[in-house]
Amino acid sequence: MDEPLSNPGPKPEASPGWWGWVVVGALVAVELATLVSYARREIAWAFPGHYDQTAYITQAYRIVHDASDQGLFPAIRSCLAKPHATGILLPVQGAIHCVILGHDRVSVLSVNFAHFVLFQCALVATVLWLTRNWWAALAGLGLTLTLSTVFLTAGGAFDFRMDFTAFCLYGTLLCALIRSRVLLNARWAAVVGACASVVVLFRFITAVYIGGMLSAIAAGLLVWWVARSDPDSRARTARRLRGWVIATGLLVLVTWPVLIKQREAIKAYYVVGHITSSEKNIRAAEEGIHQWSDAAYYYPRSVVRDHTGPAFWWVAGALGALGSLGFARTGAPDRTGTRRAAVLPVALLGFGVPFVVLNIGAIKSPVVGDVLLPGIIWAVLAPLIASAPRAPRWALSTGAGAALLLGTGTFLTHAATPSLYTKLGDDGRRTMQLLQDVIDTRAKKNFDAPEVFNDASTHDVVGRGLQVLEFERSGRWAEYADGTSIFAENEEDSLRRLERCDFAVLKGAIPGHFKYPYDEAMERVRPALRAYCEAHLLKIGEYQIHGRTVTTYARKALRVEGLTADGWVPTEGARFVGTLGDLQGCQRIELARSVMPNHLGQVPKIVAEVELPNRTRKPLSASATDELRAVNVEWEPVDLPADTRVTIHVRFSASFTPMERGLSGHDTRALVVHVGAKPRPVLHQRPKPGGSAKPK
Repeated sequence: MDEPLSNPGPKPEASPGWWGWVVVGALVAVELATLVSYARREIAWAFPGHYDQTAYITQAYRIVHDASDQGLFPAIRSCLAKPHATGILLPVQGAIHCVILGHDRVSVLSVNFAHFVLFQCALVATVLWLTRNWWAALAGLGLTLTLSTVFLTAGGAFDFRMDFTAFCLYGTLLCALIRSRVLLNARWAAVVGACASVVVLFRFITAVYIGGMLSAIAAGLLVWWVARSDPDSRARTARRLRGWVIATGLLVLVTWPVLIKQREAIKAYYVVGHITSSEKNIRAAEEGIHQWSDAAYYYPRSVVRDHTGPAFWWVAGALGALGSLGFARTGAPDRTGTRRAAVLPVALLGFGVPFVVLNIGAIKSPVVGDVLLPGIIWAVLAPLIASAPRAPRWALSTGAGAALLLGTGTFLTHAATPSLYTKLGDDGRRTMQLLQDVIDTRAKKNFDAPEVFNDASTHDVVGRGLQVLEFERSGRWAEYADGTSIFAENEEDSLRRLERCDFAVLKGAIPGHFKYPYDEAMERVRPALRAYCEAHLLKIGEYQIHGRTVTTYARKALRVEGLTADGWVPTEGARFVGTLGDLQGCQRIELARSVMPNHLGQVPKIVAEVELPNRTRKPLSASATDELRAVNVEWEPVDLPADTRVTIHVRFSASFTPMERGLSGHDTRALVVHVGAKPRPVLHQRPKPGGSAKPK
């Protein structure tokens, strides 16, 4: 039990020394070097799998991109002003890491690495404070090294989403709660409140876990207050209630304004998405949950299979046996016993509250179970911590050494195992070639905000993944859109969406994988989708991936070159650039004027010429509409390969200067018409027999 308040104060405790921190520092250095090396070798070269990860990486890269124009802090403010359904701090920290380390995948993943090290150091420091014994603290470090969740493909340290970071920060919070002796110490209660605030701002759903835990603590303290009548117990309870007010007050003060601001996004994601919509039924089928028993066993099975691994339980058993050996020895009680009394209650609360919340939730996911690990780790360490003062020194050192050895060996074994991306082999390399071809095509055609049509909901070729890869490889920022979902879509809606897309990827679901209602609907309409693509789009390439032929298409389009930076056609004219494939079936090219008036004041004569490789320029018929609302160039088919580069030069007979029109006091540029910085020429198709031309 806690020591009486009238105690004049304990004598100074013997210092455990600093040698253990040298060991921790060396192991952490090896760990970080291994994580970075693995990320560069196995992860950074590949496409970013999983929708959630691409969304968060895109947010982080958006901050980095905006920071180059407006500064880092304005870019962060702009990001925080947008709706966020799950949390706000992950992309911000990812962007800061990119600013420091460079905008690549390893930089954003280093957020996960840093938080894992933070949790490990907090665990070591807390166990050391509890036991004053380095061997017990190092045993805890060895236990964390056995966790298989670190190398989990989805939700692990190499997947930039909130789950792994939330696990680490939640574990750090439990360490602070134990260090505060369950809010007995006011200063550490403030630390608990600060840690809880950071956890919630990283992942909003943890507010439910932490709120439930704080509510349980408050209820227990009130019951204890009523049940106990001795002054010392009531005084300690009063101090803990004061600590509860400090921690909870700080948590509410920091997080409540953010949660209120984001309430609509949170409602749409968690209430509509997880409860009222049909998504929960689709996700249940995906995870093989068909009856209540499947749901009840889901997270226990996930923790054992996905997040801990055999080595964890071997070490847990060894440490439990070591703790039993300590209990078997008699010895004088020590002053640190009152500290250790908080470990098991915090472990039970830290595990029990999120376990209940996760099981109540309608949607089950294999990536979220790692939030249960901190409670499990503390429950495993509780017997060792309680018996550490009485355990033989040789037994503690042997047990800690074995834990470190097995933990390090397990960690390095995971690091030596090829990732899922590497295991894809030729399929992975062909997927990367497909993605690079799409990125190169976008750059050539100058699509500003391209939309991608996918006929299957898979994680390999998605719009945001293309956006991430292009920014990482070239530094170019292009906001790809992708309307792919998991819900079924009828043929009319699918074709309408395909018509407005810049890219189409016909691939089908991967054989043997779960098919969403969207995938099944696309299988039924795929003949119509392919017929449209063959008739109206330009084929980029065909790729054999996972036993199926994946075909990519691009919208037929020409890019406009020779414009000024602010979107004017200069007196030298402009150029339409593309390939003959883009002009297949085209009758007329139209470039429209922007909303800016016709400052030229007349309709000039237009001269157009087509330039082809190894051929002399050939004139084309060209004209302008009334008020110079549009420029039209008549196209004549050419019998050359579809990939032949074509350049159409357009010149005008008149120009003006902004200064002579009174638009500027110093702009003497010779200009013709304003078409915008990123114009999109319209390609009018030749009428088919019995039909009419359709612009594309």
